[in-house]
Amino acid sequence: MLLCVMAAPLGAQQIYKCVTKGGVEYQSMPCANGEAAKTWNVEVAPRSAESVVNERRLDMIRQQNSASIAPQPARRPAPVYRNGGGGGQLHHISQYRDANACEAARAERERVFRAYGTNRPFDVGRRMDDMVWRACK
Repeated sequence: MLLCVMAAPLGAQQIYKCVTKGGVEYQSMPCANGEAAKTWNVEVAPRSAESVVNERRLDMIRQQNSASIAPQPARRPAPVYRNGGGGGQLHHISQYRDANACEAARAERERVFRAYGTNRPFDVGRRMDDMVWRACK
Protein backbone atom coordinates (compact mmCIF):
# COMPACT_ATOMS: atom_id res chain seq x y z
CA MET A 1 0.00 0.00 0.00
CA LEU A 2 2.83 2.37 0.85
CA LEU A 3 4.41 1.78 -2.55
CA CYS A 4 1.17 2.79 -4.29
CA VAL A 5 1.11 6.08 -2.44
CA MET A 6 4.76 6.74 -3.20
CA ALA A 7 4.29 5.86 -6.88
CA ALA A 8 1.56 8.47 -7.34
CA PRO A 9 2.90 11.84 -8.48
CA LEU A 10 2.64 14.78 -6.10
CA GLY A 11 0.13 16.66 -8.27
CA ALA A 12 -2.18 13.66 -8.77
CA GLN A 13 -5.78 13.53 -7.65
CA GLN A 14 -8.10 10.55 -7.54
CA ILE A 15 -11.48 10.85 -9.31
CA TYR A 16 -14.49 8.67 -8.50
CA LYS A 17 -17.40 7.96 -10.85
CA CYS A 18 -20.47 7.37 -8.65
CA VAL A 19 -23.78 6.10 -10.03
CA THR A 20 -26.91 6.99 -8.03
CA LYS A 21 -30.64 7.12 -8.68
CA GLY A 22 -30.24 10.76 -9.66
CA GLY A 23 -27.62 9.99 -12.31
CA VAL A 24 -23.85 9.88 -12.62
CA GLU A 25 -21.58 12.10 -10.53
CA TYR A 26 -17.83 12.64 -10.79
CA GLN A 27 -16.17 13.68 -7.55
CA SER A 28 -12.87 13.71 -5.71
CA MET A 29 -14.32 12.09 -2.57
CA PRO A 30 -15.22 8.39 -2.34
CA CYS A 31 -18.82 7.54 -3.23
CA ALA A 32 -21.37 7.67 -0.41
CA ASN A 33 -22.39 4.01 -0.79
CA GLY A 34 -18.74 2.94 -0.96
CA GLU A 35 -18.93 1.52 -4.49
CA ALA A 36 -17.39 3.58 -7.25
CA ALA A 37 -18.25 2.62 -10.83
CA LYS A 38 -14.78 3.72 -11.87
CA THR A 39 -11.76 5.28 -10.18
CA TRP A 40 -8.71 6.84 -11.81
CA ASN A 41 -5.80 9.14 -11.04
CA VAL A 42 -5.58 12.50 -12.76
CA GLU A 43 -2.49 14.66 -12.99
CA VAL A 44 -3.23 18.20 -11.78
CA ALA A 45 -1.33 20.83 -13.73
CA PRO A 46 0.34 23.58 -11.69
CA ARG A 47 -1.27 27.01 -11.97
CA SER A 48 0.64 29.57 -13.99
CA ALA A 49 1.58 32.93 -12.51
CA GLU A 50 -0.67 34.63 -15.08
CA SER A 51 -3.72 32.63 -13.97
CA VAL A 52 -2.99 33.47 -10.31
CA VAL A 53 -2.83 37.19 -11.17
CA ASN A 54 -6.09 36.94 -13.15
CA GLU A 55 -7.84 35.15 -10.28
CA ARG A 56 -6.74 37.85 -7.82
CA ARG A 57 -7.98 40.58 -10.18
CA LEU A 58 -11.34 38.81 -10.58
CA ASP A 59 -11.65 38.41 -6.81
CA MET A 60 -10.99 42.13 -6.37
CA ILE A 61 -13.66 43.00 -8.95
CA ARG A 62 -16.14 40.64 -7.26
CA GLN A 63 -15.47 42.29 -3.89
CA GLN A 64 -15.99 45.75 -5.39
CA ASN A 65 -19.23 44.68 -7.04
CA SER A 66 -20.56 43.07 -3.87
CA ALA A 67 -19.65 46.19 -1.88
CA SER A 68 -21.43 48.45 -4.37
CA ILE A 69 -24.64 46.40 -4.20
CA ALA A 70 -24.52 45.84 -0.44
CA PRO A 71 -27.86 46.54 1.22
CA GLN A 72 -28.27 50.09 2.47
CA PRO A 73 -29.07 50.56 6.16
CA ALA A 74 -32.72 51.30 6.83
CA ARG A 75 -33.50 55.00 6.74
CA ARG A 76 -35.03 56.49 9.82
CA PRO A 77 -38.16 58.52 9.21
CA ALA A 78 -37.73 62.27 9.45
CA PRO A 79 -38.70 63.64 12.86
CA VAL A 80 -42.01 65.46 13.12
CA TYR A 81 -42.26 68.03 15.86
CA ARG A 82 -45.62 69.07 17.20
CA ASN A 83 -46.20 72.29 18.99
CA GLY A 84 -48.52 72.38 21.97
CA GLY A 85 -51.89 72.33 20.22
CA GLY A 86 -51.48 75.15 17.73
CA GLY A 87 -52.03 72.75 14.85
CA GLY A 88 -48.78 73.56 13.03
CA GLN A 89 -46.20 70.90 12.27
CA LEU A 90 -42.57 71.10 11.31
CA HIS A 91 -41.38 68.82 8.52
CA HIS A 92 -37.86 67.88 7.60
CA ILE A 93 -37.16 68.84 3.98
CA SER A 94 -33.97 67.44 2.48
CA GLN A 95 -31.83 69.65 0.30
CA TYR A 96 -31.26 66.65 -1.97
CA ARG A 97 -33.87 65.12 -4.23
CA ASP A 98 -32.84 61.64 -3.16
CA ALA A 99 -30.05 61.11 -0.63
CA ASN A 100 -29.63 57.49 -1.74
CA ALA A 101 -29.11 58.58 -5.34
CA CYS A 102 -26.33 60.92 -4.21
CA GLU A 103 -24.61 58.18 -2.21
CA ALA A 104 -25.03 55.69 -5.06
CA ALA A 105 -23.51 58.16 -7.55
CA ARG A 106 -20.52 58.75 -5.27
CA ALA A 107 -20.03 54.98 -4.84
CA GLU A 108 -20.22 54.47 -8.61
CA ARG A 109 -17.67 57.26 -9.20
CA GLU A 110 -15.33 55.67 -6.63
CA ARG A 111 -15.74 52.24 -8.26
CA VAL A 112 -14.97 53.60 -11.73
CA PHE A 113 -11.96 55.60 -10.47
CA ARG A 114 -10.55 52.49 -8.78
CA ALA A 115 -11.06 50.46 -11.96
CA TYR A 116 -9.15 53.03 -14.07
CA GLY A 117 -6.50 53.81 -11.47
CA THR A 118 -4.50 57.02 -11.54
CA ASN A 119 -4.19 57.10 -15.35
CA ARG A 120 -7.88 57.57 -16.11
CA PRO A 121 -8.91 59.70 -19.08
CA PHE A 122 -10.05 63.26 -18.36
CA ASP A 123 -13.47 62.74 -19.94
CA VAL A 124 -14.17 59.76 -17.65
CA GLY A 125 -13.40 61.86 -14.57
CA ARG A 126 -15.50 64.73 -15.90
CA ARG A 127 -18.46 62.43 -16.68
CA MET A 128 -18.34 60.86 -13.22
CA ASP A 129 -18.10 64.24 -11.48
CA ASP A 130 -21.04 65.56 -13.52
CA MET A 131 -23.09 62.49 -12.62
CA VAL A 132 -22.40 63.05 -8.90
CA TRP A 133 -23.19 66.76 -9.18
CA ARG A 134 -26.57 66.05 -10.85
CA ALA A 135 -27.49 63.43 -8.23
CA CYS A 136 -26.43 65.55 -5.25
CA LYS A 137 -27.56 69.07 -6.27
